[in-house]
Amino acid sequence: MKITGNDNHSIVNRTQVPARKDEASGAKESAAGAAGRSDQVTLSQDARELAEGVTKTARLEELRLQIENGTYKIEAQKIAEKLLSSEVEFDIR
Repeated sequence: MKITGNDNHSIVNRTQVPARKDEASGAKESAAGAAGRSDQVTLSQDARELAEGVTKTARLEELRLQIENGTYKIEAQKIAEKLLSSEVEFDIR
């Protein structure tokens, strides 16, 4: 996640946009116009990879425990389907 700017005061609740006067007419900005604004967060590639790694680690731990307990089930049908789809994908004959 990338956060820019040194002004800590600008980070305060951005969803509450104060009304401002239009320079030309002196009218206040409508609430509908302010409500149309939204905040946006963008995660860096490193952050996305880190989140992915945490998920994979948890799944591997789950599989390890299933194997240790003897509860891991091998699904032969799924394995066969994957093998056949890879044969078609890579045109292996």
